[in-house]
Amino acid sequence: MNACLSVMARTRLFGADMPEHGPLSSLFPPVAPSVSAEDGVVFRPLPIEGPLLLAPAARNKQVSRRAACAALVHEGIALSEHFMRSDRTERYDRHVVRGLYCQVPPHAQGRLMQCSQGAVWVVGVDVRTGSPSFGQWAGVTLSAENACQFWLPPGFLHGLCSLADDTEVRHRGTRPETAVCARTIRWNDETLGIEWPVRDHQAILLQPDDHASSFANVIDWFLYG
Repeated sequence: MNACLSVMARTRLFGADMPEHGPLSSLFPPVAPSVSAEDGVVFRPLPIEGPLLLAPAARNKQVSRRAACAALVHEGIALSEHFMRSDRTERYDRHVVRGLYCQVPPHAQGRLMQCSQGAVWVVGVDVRTGSPSFGQWAGVTLSAENACQFWLPPGFLHGLCSLADDTEVRHRGTRPETAVCARTIRWNDETLGIEWPVRDHQAILLQPDDHASSFANVIDWFLYG
């Protein structure tokens, strides 16, 4: 099995008294399982609706960022005018943990992530109020070797843990970074129960992650529908 398909997921059950809310129109509808797209990209849905793993259709092949974005547009998952024209590249040492982040409306942001050097574990958490998978998460390993990419639509927190020194991660968003709409939740919040590939005492946190809020503060940031 391709290493990028090693998926971890966790279902968190919330009480029946969780509030339900009206719909929020979505520009990112779900895709059918294992849909082959143009440009040599295969979509592999994860255990929760929304996040996708983009894998090369053939072994030992690379998928460019441009091809990945084009494939998302071709399948109707994203709109071309929403993708930024350039990536943001970050480098991390082993055990560096980032997140959990998102941007709320009116600057809600989808994100496409790729590891161009080393290896990184990335996770998405559903924070769409009213979603059947609210509070659930899915994590995958990206590496230069497996050449997979991770797509997270708006309505999800994202985080990562570097698995090797000098790991390089590339991000491409559907909106510019907007500080006033940025939100950060504590990476190891007990409510979420994320099974990170690093122990608390090993994790290296960067500002402002060390002072992030509790998951209890996620109230109607996004509405599902």
